[in-house]
Amino acid sequence: MPTLDEFLEFLKDGKWHTLEEINKEVGLTEDKLEEVIGFFAEYKFVQLDRKRRRAKLTPSVLEFFTKTRQIH
Repeated sequence: MPTLDEFLEFLKDGKWHTLEEINKEVGLTEDKLEEVIGFFAEYKFVQLDRKRRRAKLTPSVLEFFTKTRQIH
């Protein structure tokens, strides 16, 4: 089973990804994927577009990952 880190790693490009695309990458059941995305959206890690069924990292989380990459 993929870790939450793998889920976030997939979204590090800052682009919108459909739930189907994310699911293909991380391999969760649809219910579990929606639970994980809902958790991250609730705590402002991801932006969730429920109508178009897509998600991406919030600008602040994306900036955090960008800065930590520069440190390494």
